[in-house]
Parts: sequence; structure tokens; C-alpha cells
Amino acid sequence: MIAAGVLMEQGRAASHAWLPDGAWAMLPWETSPDELRARINQSYLMVLRDLQPR
Repeated sequence: MIAAGVLMEQGRAASHAWLPDGAWAMLPWETSPDELRARINQSYLMVLRDLQPR
């Protein structure tokens, strides 16, 4: 949620209309492929970490 908020404050993302209170951010079409790749990788690792047995 912090990362989404930072991106929105920087004007690099917008909150999603259907999930305004969540930690989701909508990236514009103009986002560079490198940044998209990094964001997708970060999201994947966060989900994978949460799925690990404790």
C-alpha cells in the first residue's frame, strides 16, 4: 500500500476506480517497459512471500 501511495503522490500512477481504498494503483500506458517489469516483479515477489508456509 505504501508503494502505491508513493507512485500516486509522484503522479506516476492513479488510484483504481473500483478499488479506491486498496493498495492498487493503475499505471498509465506511457509507463516504460523497464518500470512495468520492475513493478510486476515486485508484486509477484510480494504475493509469493505471502503464500509461503510459516
